[in-house]
Amino acid sequence: MSRADKGTPGLNRFLRFLPHGIRRFVLKQGWFASSNDPASTRRFSSFCGGCCCFCFLLILFLVHATQQPGAQKPGARTIGARVYQFYRGGYMPKWFMVSINEFGQSRTYTSFLVFKGGAEVARAQNEATKYYEQQLPIFLEAAKSFHVTPAIATVAKFTPQPAVATWYGMVAARARAYAQNKKEHRDWDDYRIEKDKCDMYKFMAANGLPCGQWAGIWRADDGYTAGKAINAALVAPMNATTANSMLVIKMCHISMGHYDSSWVVPNLQAIGLDSTMDRIHRLYDLKPTDRTRSWGSIFDPLTQSIPAGLMVQYPFSGALEPAELKIEVIWGRAYLALVDTSGYAFGQCDKEGAIILRDGSIVAYDSAWAAHPEPCTEWIVKEGHLEYAWALAEGFAKAAMIDAVRVDVFLHPSHPERAVINEISLSSGAMYKWHFHLMAQLWAEGHHQQLYTVTNPGVPMQKIANGESWYAKTYAKCRQSILHPDLYNRFCK
Repeated sequence: MSRADKGTPGLNRFLRFLPHGIRRFVLKQGWFASSNDPASTRRFSSFCGGCCCFCFLLILFLVHATQQPGAQKPGARTIGARVYQFYRGGYMPKWFMVSINEFGQSRTYTSFLVFKGGAEVARAQNEATKYYEQQLPIFLEAAKSFHVTPAIATVAKFTPQPAVATWYGMVAARARAYAQNKKEHRDWDDYRIEKDKCDMYKFMAANGLPCGQWAGIWRADDGYTAGKAINAALVAPMNATTANSMLVIKMCHISMGHYDSSWVVPNLQAIGLDSTMDRIHRLYDLKPTDRTRSWGSIFDPLTQSIPAGLMVQYPFSGALEPAELKIEVIWGRAYLALVDTSGYAFGQCDKEGAIILRDGSIVAYDSAWAAHPEPCTEWIVKEGHLEYAWALAEGFAKAAMIDAVRVDVFLHPSHPERAVINEISLSSGAMYKWHFHLMAQLWAEGHHQQLYTVTNPGVPMQKIANGESWYAKTYAKCRQSILHPDLYNRFCK
């Protein structure tokens, strides 16, 4: 191979990040044949600079496009929607998808939004900062009385300075702590409280936290055996009463949304269909990867070590899609709730993405991150759902002794007492806009000052079992204002 084909050492290091075809084309041109030639060095510098500028502008365009109204709705045909589908489908290089996510909450991008949006966007940023400043002393005080497990205490070692902390940076810091814990202590697998959905639900049941009911959990060596077990347990003994029951199938070992590993089947008979069994078999053997997040390479080996399994659940609200709040809890206190689904199946608001703050105020951010009121989501506040939802989310965090967690709560319009926990997330990718880095600072501050108390429960987090009465009696202290009547009657009378 000629010198022109080999290229300079600096060029070769740079070209490793480019597709093979482009790399081969550049080398064949012989533009950078000698590292000692000043002209070649200048061309190399210009080429690298041009590539960096192109990538920066492309990432800026893609991030902005995917945040346009409706871009993430199924079936949308806008440019933003097509870009999002291309991204979600995994058709981009992993490093590029990670860059898009990281850039979308970077100081560079937020500065661009303020520059582009002017006073209206700057006002939205200032309001979020003002809310953070109001909440900061309350949360730091909460951290002083909060208990964490030894596994969570190790996150402090990887935590950046609060002033430069980002949300994804904090998620990655905790992932590194989990990886180190697993390496040094084989039984420290606390990450399973999220990454294993079956363990997640067993934890909630063992601590009396209201959650979705399930028909059964199955683990087997392969998907075929698991499918046979489901048929034997549910399909074979079905009768006229149970045959038309709608059910939800969830894979225990897959927590990433892009695999569509949770789905609804219209009735028991549909579970036995070849299409359902084929889907179970395919997902059962899958080793999931989080290809779009910076912590994916850290979490993936941990996630892939979880034994496969599946759960069959009863739907929370029958055939109607429930409303859902994604609540971020830091140091045992809820900071905000993002409206993921807003009750339109019940004739309520058909808009999503609004954020509800602790004082009950509601704000919606457009694609430019400018703030607007969202009156159609007010039913959540007016009907009294927040008191139940905050309590559930904070109760989970305190039972798990976890520094930060997203708790997804299902709401039933007109019946706030029916609220239950759907799932939780340790690596939330929800769009919090201006609150991203502010929540990260709050999270990092607690670790930086180590305000909490370290308490060893003697078992990994997902195996903590305080008893079925814990939520009602110990946490809620039998307050009827946050308990379902059935729960109150069972444990408090």
